[in-house]
Amino acid sequence: MSEEDRGKKKKDQQPFAELPPALIALTKRGRPSIYDPEFCEIVLQLGAEGKSKAQIAARLGINRDTLNEWTKIHPEFSVAVKNAQELALAWWEDAGQVNMARQGFNATAYIFQMKNRFRDEYRDVTAMEHTGKNGGPIETRDVGSLTDDELANIAFRGSPRAVAAAGGSKVAH
Repeated sequence: MSEEDRGKKKKDQQPFAELPPALIALTKRGRPSIYDPEFCEIVLQLGAEGKSKAQIAARLGINRDTLNEWTKIHPEFSVAVKNAQELALAWWEDAGQVNMARQGFNATAYIFQMKNRFRDEYRDVTAMEHTGKNGGPIETRDVGSLTDDELANIAFRGSPRAVAAAGGSKVAH
């Protein structure tokens, strides 16, 4: 077999067809970004008008995923978005203060907006603390070494039948 025949045979054995240069270029990069540093000023202006991230993204002609991605890639854009969120918060707080005493002001809708737009500042927080006997730490036991009878006894003590048998109060441990 000649060298030329061997070269053809190797080429014929390649599992994939060779892509044309135009397609190779497309596989090496995604869609070019439309990011423009001037977007930072637009973002700040929209924040000063009380706009949300969704509204800002729409005005820029992008989706929120792209907006979030740009904040990771472009530090100046990240700062602009953070500042825009602060400006939006100030806009909404001003709107609430100005309109609070006006007849027809929908306080429920306003509260809903604030709690959902600015969760870190306006969410309802309920803290619940659990303590053991006399405010001390909660006692724990390793139940891995207990027998089936001991486990059944513990389970029975908290059951409705055990409470009823104790005259309506829980059985002491």
